[in-house]
Amino acid sequence: MPLVTLPVHRAGLEAVATLYEYPKADRAVAAQTALTTISRENAEATEMLRPLVAFLTDSPLAECEELYVRTFELNPVCALEIGWQLYGEQYARGAFLVRARELMREVGVPENTELPDHLPNVLRVLARLRSPSVTKLAAKFTAPAVRGMVEKLADRPDNPYRGLLAATTKLIEGYFPAAALPTEAEVDGE
Repeated sequence: MPLVTLPVHRAGLEAVATLYEYPKADRAVAAQTALTTISRENAEATEMLRPLVAFLTDSPLAECEELYVRTFELNPVCALEIGWQLYGEQYARGAFLVRARELMREVGVPENTELPDHLPNVLRVLARLRSPSVTKLAAKFTAPAVRGMVEKLADRPDNPYRGLLAATTKLIEGYFPAAALPTEAEVDGE
């Protein structure tokens, strides 16, 4: 039976994962809950999240849905699939998907309609995984992909999802210090 109790210092990853889900009627409550959880762990990430929480709280559902779709679904450069961000259509993405699915099963993250490399799935794995693989997953794959997505939204500083991506980076780097270091591919410009 997989262990699903989250280490206190990684509860923010589970909380932030909920903010990447398609907005629903309960989005304001979910956003406030996530903000409260993250505020206990990382003040800088909390400040980065405030614009998104305000947007989800104050905007009509249709507007929230529209921004989400424009940011993550109609704009492939910000697709939430980590493997896509790292590999595009290369064969290596398939291997990454297989490993991500194995890790989801290992730690009890339920499969859903999204691919295993969907960022909320990966964040939930990072929150629950208790092996040396977690640092590699954070440092080599997740952090570089999310940092790349922040850069791809650089021309849209008013998009509150950019703050969510930046906050996610801060949380990952805080929980896994090796993720704060650039990978060889990032240094080499790959």
